[in-house]
Amino acid sequence: MAPPYNPQSSAQTAQRTKFADAVTLWQSKDASIKSDWNARASALGYNMSGFNFYVQQYMAQGTDPTLP
Repeated sequence: MAPPYNPQSSAQTAQRTKFADAVTLWQSKDASIKSDWNARASALGYNMSGFNFYVQQYMAQGTDPTLP
């Protein structure tokens, strides 16, 4: 089996940094905000956690998202 290709391009590095920033911001949120994201993801019918929904929104917007 060949090892996975890891280009280390500037675009890939930027995406990884953005993802890490999203995770760090999520971890800094208090429990009530996390609960709100969980509830909103469920209310919208998404089959994902509040964490996944938050990171999805962060990656799309490129900044700390507000709850849609």
